[in-house]
Parts: sequence; C-alpha cells; structure tokens
Amino acid sequence: MSPMATCRIGIGLAVVNRLLYAVGGYDGQSRLSTVECYHPENNEWRFVSPMSVTRSGAGEMCVDDFIYCCTVL
Repeated sequence: MSPMATCRIGIGLAVVNRLLYAVGGYDGQSRLSTVECYHPENNEWRFVSPMSVTRSGAGEMCVDDFIYCCTVL
C-alpha cells in the first residue's frame, strides 16, 4: 500500500464504495481538516474535499454514502 501524502496520527477511517477515507488527525504540530482517499485499484491516495473544521481522535460512520465525523467536546 502506498503511503498517504500527509503523516498523521489520531485519524478517523471510513470505507465507502470500496474506497478508504482517512479523515483529519494530527501531524505532530496541529490538528488537520484534510481528508485523503485510498483507491486500491491504483494503489494511490488522493486528497478530497476537506472538513470545515479540524479534528483528531474522531469517530466516523457511513450512512448512504456519506461519512459522519463525531467528536467529544
């Protein structure tokens, strides 16, 4: 598996239509709003639309092809 473009910890993961999404996380300096999507057929990660807020340590769930991100405040 190829590496993601951004090293991160505390990411949320979700699978939608056979694609793996890595959501938010922490890069060692700040929380992230970026989202990367893994395409297994091409063995590559691509950036997709970011979240409107930064998050790390969040939980994700998928409903009807939408990813919902939940954090505890």
